Amino acid sequence: VVSQRYLARTLTCSEYLKDWLVERGHDASRIGVVKLGIEIDAFSPVEEQTRADAKRARFDVAPETVVVTFVGRLDPQKRPYLVPLIANALAALVGDQKFLIVMLGDGYLWPGVMERVEQYALDGLVRVLGTVTRPQDYLVATDIFLLPSVSEGISIAVAEAMAMALPVVTAHAGALPEQLGVGTVHVGGILVNHTLNEDTDAQLYAAELARLFNDPKARRRYGAAARR
Repeated sequence: VVSQRYLARTLTCSEYLKDWLVERGHDASRIGVVKLGIEIDAFSPVEEQTRADAKRARFDVAPETVVVTFVGRLDPQKRPYLVPLIANALAALVGDQKFLIVMLGDGYLWPGVMERVEQYALDGLVRVLGTVTRPQDYLVATDIFLLPSVSEGISIAVAEAMAMALPVVTAHAGALPEQLGVGTVHVGGILVNHTLNEDTDAQLYAAELARLFNDPKARRRYGAAARR
């Protein structure tokens, strides 16, 4: 913002960030938006049988197990500490229904995340796997993508999940509504109006995940919209 008078043009990755700059004094006529892209051929939807086979091979779980995957740095922006709380709340909502939350990514909050997994005895429900070279090898075995970030400019991880036709559950914050297609006829997931209070938000996310657990048609509908 301080250096804008020296710049011929500023490029952002979302309309949200453009608006953020304009609100802080930038000249809107000198701001362009270039959406971040991914190698879409590397992230393709799969058939249900392929997903079932991948669940067995990758996670050693039965096909009926609902797999939820989180991909992100283990730092405060992505709220990884919230994931074990979501899993704990989700277990209370779905009863005997089998599920697994997989966390991909590394960062300095790893020890704290693992401490919470142990605190709530979630060893069988949450797996923290660290950084992986090919997230698509895990997304192919995934039913729902989860990212409870504080905010995002544009999320590459969300784009990759959308390209694989996965329903996304994420925050109604930053550019995430824009990315999921709010305002269009194709909305690729559920946006949670978080409060940034851990206990409250864990329940909010768990409720939306439980709803998708029990509605495979909605998962397919959101996933198809995400891909589009």
